[in-house]
Amino acid sequence: MAEQISRDLEQLCSYLTTLWTRFLESVTLQPEVTAFLSQEHHTLRVKRFSEAFFYMEHEKETALTFQEQL
Repeated sequence: MAEQISRDLEQLCSYLTTLWTRFLESVTLQPEVTAFLSQEHHTLRVKRFSEAFFYMEHEKETALTFQEQL
């Protein structure tokens, strides 16, 4: 029984690896995906920069309670 479970797990891992490889081949370096990921990366960088700028410009207490004051 343990041998059957081991074989089944091995087969499932093989199928999963094949499926993941096909997914990567179909998605990687597609212009639409690359453009989306580039835009998302840029948006997150701008957000982090603005948060850091806000923190540098305000006292710690003000920065921590900013959302509560809105």
